[in-house]
Amino acid sequence: SRGLPILCLMREPVPTIYSAYRLRQDRFGEIIDNPKQWLQNQFQAYENFYRNALKVRDAGKEPFLMLHFEELVAGAAPLKDICEFVGFDPKLDPNFIHKVTRFDNFTIKEARTFYQTGSNDSWQKDSRFSSLVSSIDYPNIADLRYDTPNDD
Repeated sequence: SRGLPILCLMREPVPTIYSAYRLRQDRFGEIIDNPKQWLQNQFQAYENFYRNALKVRDAGKEPFLMLHFEELVAGAAPLKDICEFVGFDPKLDPNFIHKVTRFDNFTIKEARTFYQTGSNDSWQKDSRFSSLVSSIDYPNIADLRYDTPNDD
């Protein structure tokens, strides 16, 4: 018999790592001593994680569904895919769930401390972080659907 189903959510690496960067600095007050090395390590960890996830998927021992965050926030189709994948008949329409859980629909419209924008592009407005991204050896992960970032 096959193992438990695995649902793997992938997000564009730069905003993912930017979120961790902001969390460490803004929320926890952590000082990153060598930001360039830290960032390089984060990209390497990102690549390693998803390459290993693909190995698990390709081994075919467990039911496996990979979703991209960008598709999940763009429309309800991935929610329907999740329900089908886990064999669940939802009580609420996935279109309704998608609409009410949109970032801008459930966040307070005022200054935020951490969940500031809910946008994959917010890192581009942070000149220090953008410079760091430009200074590292970006992993070759185009086969994971994410090309080298463009920060202009």
